[in-house]
Amino acid sequence: MTHHPGLLRTAPLQGETTSSLICRIAGRYGMEAKVLRACWKWRNYPPGHEGGGMRADAEVLLNTAGRRLLAGMCGVEEDVLARALPSWGEAEAKLRAEAGDPVGLWRTGGAVAGPVAFGCRLCTARRTGAAVRVVRYTPRWERVCVRHGRWLLDADAGQPLEHLDLRGLPEVVAAQRRWASVSRRALRAGTEPERVFALAQSVVARWWEQAYGWERETIWPRRLHSGAGRPRALPADGMFCRRLGERLGRGWLGPLAATDHGGPLIAWMGSVIRLRRGAGGPPGYDNDPWWLRQEHRAATMAGQLRVLGKEKKVPGSGTMWRAAVPAEQRRLITSTIDSAEEQLLQLRGVQSGPTAEVARRLLRGLGHSAGLIENAWKRTAVAAVNGGVPLEEVARWVDLPVEVLRRMLTADRQEDDR
Repeated sequence: MTHHPGLLRTAPLQGETTSSLICRIAGRYGMEAKVLRACWKWRNYPPGHEGGGMRADAEVLLNTAGRRLLAGMCGVEEDVLARALPSWGEAEAKLRAEAGDPVGLWRTGGAVAGPVAFGCRLCTARRTGAAVRVVRYTPRWERVCVRHGRWLLDADAGQPLEHLDLRGLPEVVAAQRRWASVSRRALRAGTEPERVFALAQSVVARWWEQAYGWERETIWPRRLHSGAGRPRALPADGMFCRRLGERLGRGWLGPLAATDHGGPLIAWMGSVIRLRRGAGGPPGYDNDPWWLRQEHRAATMAGQLRVLGKEKKVPGSGTMWRAAVPAEQRRLITSTIDSAEEQLLQLRGVQSGPTAEVARRLLRGLGHSAGLIENAWKRTAVAAVNGGVPLEEVARWVDLPVEVLRRMLTADRQEDDR
């Protein structure tokens, strides 16, 4: 393939990955990126995701001839590329020894020059005239595009989203505007801005986790739940799940299904309820009852066999949990823990009113939660013993005498049999 230096000028963006620039050059020449990449000799394969496809944060290191070739393709001087592309001078020793032919080496961006994120396509369009994907080295405290109200996402997560819309979150945009002054003050105080940002990020992320339980908070619960406000837990005796258990000939299944708050059935019911109430947000996967979250997708048989092959070990304390404990028993333990957590979260909002009434509700709720937790640890202890863990070890973990634990577990087994 013959190239004419400067035929189509493609200027690099500040902080752009070399791989991203090559993709944009290919677009300018009207060809696929893999066709243009064939102009270099590659010493390894591009990093990819487990499900297939090249990672968005894939980066390339080029030898001297390879960099000269790239400069000719984009019609930009090498010193300009050196200032704009963080990976330009990162050629490894094995490439420095290469002479003559243009040679490239694949790496991940995070291993070359730091965190990698998608660029704002609207800003790219203003600079280059084309709203194409760009990947740039960008610290986490510079991820908000103030001009267009976009939060630019990591490029290494294997998800299709490049940004989040911040037009309804003015405080986030305002925080980005203030960051420059915060950074300067941190430097004057002798502290690295990275450490200040990391602490602030952790604090805010913790607040997000707690927002559902803040009794007087009205903004974040609504934003975090598709505009539907604070979610209400479905009752264990709800009509739908009760009737579902009856249709399946298992009346006991209804309450279990209704309290499986992290499962696909409750997620589907929540979407249907929000749509019927007209409380959902704009159209999208959040409000599509038939959109299945990744964590809810069933594993393939081949995948399960691979997991079992890796986890299969000798019986005893070395046996992996999934291999030793039946799936139904694991689900019951998880469901019980989730129910206890839900009960405790609900208690945060009942601390107003007459003293006697608040105390009654708190004590009843705490008693119910304590019963669920006790049920969970007993089921876990039984699963551990059945999986081959010595009873003495389990007794030490739960801080009980061996004989007391044995009697408790035996009594529970007899009760279950009845």
